[in-house]
Amino acid sequence: MGPWFIANVLGFIGAPAGLVGGWIAYNKLPERGSIRPRVSLLALSCATVSAFLLVATVMLSRAFEIRTTNGAGLILIRCGVYPTFAGSALSLAGKPRLILWAMFANIGMFALWFGLTLP
Repeated sequence: MGPWFIANVLGFIGAPAGLVGGWIAYNKLPERGSIRPRVSLLALSCATVSAFLLVATVMLSRAFEIRTTNGAGLILIRCGVYPTFAGSALSLAGKPRLILWAMFANIGMFALWFGLTLP
């Protein structure tokens, strides 16, 4: 098993599973007013924003033939990867039952960025 196989498994299975499971678990929380559920909301939101940015980046790079090795491509990639790092860090301070879901979502999104944007 190579690194591409692991990145693809994490990305294409971990990211959707983490996002769906995390949002379902968040919606089932009895109280969302304290700080830890709000931090978990931010961690899940970082992964969701990164997913939308990934779709936009792939579409823009195909439409305008932007390469990932030049300035504009690197800026787009950084704008999508940095929320996954922030979401991973935030998930550790979130609600205990949401930590794994948020970590799976953010690590999976990073793996998708890694697999889909490298030349």
